[in-house]
Amino acid sequence: MHAKGLIIGRTNRSFKYLNNTLCFCPVLTLTHEEADFIVDTLDAVFAEFTDL
Repeated sequence: MHAKGLIIGRTNRSFKYLNNTLCFCPVLTLTHEEADFIVDTLDAVFAEFTDL
């Protein structure tokens, strides 16, 4: 995701062996275009993994 211009975080504070949580912290002034970029980028990256 970083290579596509989207930086997200992850946490290890969830259940043991289930650390699969992505952390999103967009700015409070998020525009519709920026929200679309986030969703479109996530969709593209997840599609790469489902095609394996």
